[in-house]
Amino acid sequence: MQNLELHLFLWLTTLTSSSEGQALLTATLTLRDHRYPLYVGEDVTLICTIEGSDTGLTYYWMKDDQRNWRKTNQNTMTLQSVTKSDSGWYQCTAYRDDYPTPVPVSTDSNVVILSIRDYLKATLRLKDQRYPLYVGEDVTLICSIEGYYARWTYYWTKGHQTDWRKSIKNTMTIPSVTESDSGQYQCTAYKDGPTSFPVSTDSNVVKLRVLAIQYRQSGSR
Repeated sequence: MQNLELHLFLWLTTLTSSSEGQALLTATLTLRDHRYPLYVGEDVTLICTIEGSDTGLTYYWMKDDQRNWRKTNQNTMTLQSVTKSDSGWYQCTAYRDDYPTPVPVSTDSNVVILSIRDYLKATLRLKDQRYPLYVGEDVTLICSIEGYYARWTYYWTKGHQTDWRKSIKNTMTIPSVTESDSGQYQCTAYKDGPTSFPVSTDSNVVKLRVLAIQYRQSGSR
């Protein structure tokens, strides 16, 4: 009778341990250091967090209907210089690579949807200005981003000077212009983060020709 009770106890203990071993941990998928929307050209990092465990695991990444899209030994997946084709549904799952077949240790994570936007159209124009322009005037350039406004950083180009100026406003004022301010101007909107990347096309070119005062005087006679 004691032997029977001992065998029953051992059987129940084994069964309980086996059931506990099969309990799946919760997987949570998030984006690192990102705010929506996402744009073509930026790097996007997905993080797969496993409740109560993050060592010795293999991570399987799913995209749309691709169950085994990618596999890593780290709980992060970085998509570099994303394109519109990277848009889609993403999930992750953690496994232990036990021989002969991997054993899942987590549930499938929540779904993270990436929607990658194409470059926005930038348009550059002069504010309240009529040609010609004369030395001493204040000239304001306005960089408009098609259909959307956010806290972009604006890069202003003059001729071949691609880093001529930078601002957090979409306007650039050149006070008391001189003839040396004549030239071709463009603007581009960037999204700042761990790295900066463009979210707009380069704008159209605006040509400034600044005339000396004497031209205004002779023309007014």
